[in-house]
Amino acid sequence: MIKREELEAQILERHNELRLINLKNLKKQELKNFLENDQFIISRESLLRILAERNERADINKKLNNDNFGLRAKVKSITKNMTDWSKSEIVLQFKNIFGKVKKEDDTLLKEIGAVSTETVKEDLEKAEKVVDDALKIAEAYRKKYGDSRNKDIA
Repeated sequence: MIKREELEAQILERHNELRLINLKNLKKQELKNFLENDQFIISRESLLRILAERNERADINKKLNNDNFGLRAKVKSITKNMTDWSKSEIVLQFKNIFGKVKKEDDTLLKEIGAVSTETVKEDLEKAEKVVDDALKIAEAYRKKYGDSRNKDIA
């Protein structure tokens, strides 16, 4: 009497397009018939088992594809955040503590388009000084040359 494993091995040797998993739902007699007639003649019960397994695999594949789609979307979002620094979580957190950043951090801050509050204050003081200097120059000009706003200059 020939064993089931031997029948499966002979079928797989003849038909390399088949896999062992394809034969597991068939009865031993159905495997023998296939070897003798080179045709599958299977019972209703075996066919239903094959179809049920096929449906189960299709459901699993569908679920895995949906999961993969969701994961791809997450990876794309994370990748975008890693390359778009203005939306990066690190930068957003850094901006949240912006007021606590010191002047020494300016070189790092410049890379993300920010500056410390100390630097902003210094820049404002410099701007005020420039405006004050401009007002002094304008006043000196008026004293020397008079107010020409109301005069017609030809």
